Amino acid sequence: DERVRGMKETHDLEISKLVKTWEDRLERSTQDAQRIVAKVERDSSLHTMERMQEAEARHNDEVKRLRDLMDVKGRQAREESDLVVERLKNQHRDLIIELERTGDEKTRVMKD
Repeated sequence: DERVRGMKETHDLEISKLVKTWEDRLERSTQDAQRIVAKVERDSSLHTMERMQEAEARHNDEVKRLRDLMDVKGRQAREESDLVVERLKNQHRDLIIELERTGDEKTRVMKD
């Protein structure tokens, strides 16, 4: 009877140790899994932030290119406008000279 009770106690003790070992392993596995999840979330968050920063940088580059292009187009338009104004001034001056010359010729013809 005592021998059966001793064997039962030994058996219970061994089962208790096994249960404790498995509970410890389960706890460690749970902690490892939580660390992995936290790392994945952190990495994912960092990756998302990097992608957002890259997208923002591309957007800013595109805005700068567009502004530069607008500046160039504006400068070209001003230069073209200045050329047109200069050409019109020259034409106006040439017309005045032609009118004065024509007027001088008429005056000479009238004197003769």
